[in-house]
Amino acid sequence: MALLLLISAGCGKAGNKSESITLEVAGKMTSEEYYKIGFTKDSLKDFTGSIAAFTKAIELEPQNSNDYLYRALSKGILEDQIGEFADLSMAIKIDPTNALAYYHRGMIQDLDRNREGAIADYSMAIEIDPTNDLYYLDRGSAKFLLSDYRGAIADFSMAIDIDPTNAAYYSWRGDAKNSIKERKGAIADFNKAIELDPENGDYYRNRGDVWYYLKDYRGSIADFTKAIELDPKNGNYYYHRGLSKIKLGEKDSGCLDFSRAGELGSEWAYGAIEKYCN
Repeated sequence: MALLLLISAGCGKAGNKSESITLEVAGKMTSEEYYKIGFTKDSLKDFTGSIAAFTKAIELEPQNSNDYLYRALSKGILEDQIGEFADLSMAIKIDPTNALAYYHRGMIQDLDRNREGAIADYSMAIEIDPTNDLYYLDRGSAKFLLSDYRGAIADFSMAIDIDPTNAAYYSWRGDAKNSIKERKGAIADFNKAIELDPENGDYYRNRGDVWYYLKDYRGSIADFTKAIELDPKNGNYYYHRGLSKIKLGEKDSGCLDFSRAGELGSEWAYGAIEKYCN
């Protein structure tokens, strides 16, 4: 027997429960056992240890795609992006049907702003596993950043079909619809996002933006005000409310919002003050 997992638990001061987990290894170990150790160390946030264990598993069984996949994820947490990308590529080379490896490699390319490469990897993940909503979401967001708004809408719609209870998916689709001036569709999506998650200030801010474009400035002010109630430290909410107030001729109140936005770090606030308040 190569692997013994010993778990002990006790109580410290004030009744706090403390746990210690000790791994004792004896004799020759198999690739599968090193793989399990890798997961155990990963769960303990010992990512250096998990990488070492997955490396041992790979040395013993170099054609196991998942050993490379999970070593890659540990490397990613330690910000070794080059090593992570190399391991994911090896996982794909060994097993071209490993959807998770394509997905995570796509995420790296997304972070590097290689949107086309990211979309290619997300598409392979979707081809292999068309039931995972996250694959469509991330491909849709990559398309959105390339200004392919209709392609993004299609992907966000697929994500919604798979998980119609996720408020963020409706918000993303609403943003894409707003970008192609489908204002009514955008409002409907933001309404649904708010219905599913009424405590998220960004959804009110996003809907407020659409009201602003529709010249319903009272409606936009109401939504920006609600966003501020939910997150009073977000300077951009004050900035957007200030713009709506300026449109209604409420200069003093609008300029107060710009001032507060600037205090909270909004990058646009002082430009607005210079333009509207001097």
